[in-house]
Amino acid sequence: MPTREELKKIRGLLETLTLRKHPFLEKCATAKVLAFSDFDGAIKQYRSLANQAIFGQQFQKQTNGNCTSSIEEVRKNLDGESFGKELLGALKGLKKDYLEHVLQPAVKTYITQDLPRSELEILYEYALNIDGLIEVYQFFSKMRKDSF
Repeated sequence: MPTREELKKIRGLLETLTLRKHPFLEKCATAKVLAFSDFDGAIKQYRSLANQAIFGQQFQKQTNGNCTSSIEEVRKNLDGESFGKELLGALKGLKKDYLEHVLQPAVKTYITQDLPRSELEILYEYALNIDGLIEVYQFFSKMRKDSF
């Protein structure tokens, strides 16, 4: 059970993250709006967002090799011709692995040791990015059930 000080530290972090702007999530919202007028263009933008969020050097560095198989599964399904349910499963698998192997250990280190808050904020941003990609996929799926 976390101590009162540890809980206070986490609360401060979460308050900061809640108040901060999230440009990536704004881009995800833009992709959803685009889907109403240009679904194919929205899919293209989605793929670009996924490439930016998951396959960039910074994300790869932050995962420290802990999510390699999940990342490759997303890549395989994102690059494929079909934009099917397998992609959603791969994204959810990546989220699970990321939370379990990257974010949770970082939070424990942040609470008990001296991990800089800015590093943990970056890790949370990546978790939000993955959530954003999952949300957009689900939105697209509802719009075009016959396409998925």
